[in-house]
Order: sequence, then C-alpha cells, then structure tokens
Amino acid sequence: MEQVRQVAGLGLIEPGIRMSRCSLCNTRLRPATMREIQEARYAPRSTRGKEFSWCPACRKLYWMGSHGDHLEKRLKESLSP
Repeated sequence: MEQVRQVAGLGLIEPGIRMSRCSLCNTRLRPATMREIQEARYAPRSTRGKEFSWCPACRKLYWMGSHGDHLEKRLKESLSP
C-alpha cells in the first residue's frame, strides 16, 4: 500500500474505484439498459439505488456491491495520512 500512496501523492492515479473496463475482455463499459439488467442471470434482486454497467463484447453486467464498497473503504484508509 505504500507504493499506492506514493503514486497517488504524485497525482498519477485517482484515489477511487472507477469501473470503466470489463475485467474479462478490457472493453469499455457503458451504462446498462433496464432490459439488460432484467435479462442477466446474476443481477441482484433489488436494483434500487444501484448503478449498472454493461460490457457489450462479453455481455457481462457490473454493479458496485458490498465487495466494491469494501475495496473503496480500504483504498481510502490506505491513502489517508
């Protein structure tokens, strides 16, 4: 984490999680349509208050869940002085 702190201190990375690319194929994600969310087999039961992204290449649905919240919290804690 010390290296992350150094790189962030130089302004070379933004201290936050930004899901902009597919973790499988690296294609740029776009906002998911309601139809894509409804047709995804693994979408969360409640879509309320969540933002969804869609990979048009491999047809994978993404959203910030508890795992993403945990990563973001850990990143912020590690970057604080």
